[in-house]
Amino acid sequence: MTNSDNQISVFHRSVFAMNTQLDVVFCGVDKRVFENAFQQISSEVESIELTLSRYNPNSELFKLNQQAFNKPIPISQKLISSIELAAAYCEATNGFFDVSLGSVFHQLKGGENPNYTTTESFSDRVFIDSANRTVQFLQPNVSLDFGGIGKGFAIQSISKIIENHQIENTFISFGGSSILTRGHHPHGDYWPFTLAEHQEHVWKLNNDCLSISCLHRKVSGKNAAHIVNPFSSEMRTSEKTVVVQTPNPVEAEVLSTALIAAPETEHAKIIDYFKPVNYIIF
Repeated sequence: MTNSDNQISVFHRSVFAMNTQLDVVFCGVDKRVFENAFQQISSEVESIELTLSRYNPNSELFKLNQQAFNKPIPISQKLISSIELAAAYCEATNGFFDVSLGSVFHQLKGGENPNYTTTESFSDRVFIDSANRTVQFLQPNVSLDFGGIGKGFAIQSISKIIENHQIENTFISFGGSSILTRGHHPHGDYWPFTLAEHQEHVWKLNNDCLSISCLHRKVSGKNAAHIVNPFSSEMRTSEKTVVVQTPNPVEAEVLSTALIAAPETEHAKIIDYFKPVNYIIF
């Protein structure tokens, strides 16, 4: 569509992906550029989901989770790179962001009492053979879950597509909890963003990424806790929302989750590693 006042073209499209809604807004481009970029974005997000989804039986991760305890499993470069990066972030967050505890997290969320040792690390559970591009689980109660970082990978890929198409002004929202901005709003010097429950605080975004994590999210119309402290085996239940602003969307996702999972005594060390542009804990 075109704004009648200043003739700036504004395009908006939504698609359901990664179990949520992806909203894409482009400003100042022609329709062909928009359609081409949006098609590439949709295809790339679908490819990421078919690599990292824990639930899709056709995804590479789903198959890895079913097979990797018995023997080393050869996997794609995309998946092994994602696992290697997640392992590095586990160390950077002192173990409070750990994708190798997928089975444990889901058992705890379901009210079960999982059998695992809280003193063990990512490398005690998962062996990565980068040279041969294989992964093997070292314990039976292990599966990987990229739910806390997958949208960050998608936003990172979307950013590259936008750059390749030389799109200067855009606003991307992935489920309202992962935000990417480039340039500015067509009627202002920045993209304004606020949370419905904290409208007193407005982020003035230009070339930024935001990640918003909270302790409760709606599941079947009810609030459900979904972040676990891996060292205490306790669901985090107090009311808390963390917003992280940083140029790196993957790190924004990791940090916003880790700051909820970790006790406040651990925050300074974790923040010092990531050095976000800004973060707020409500």
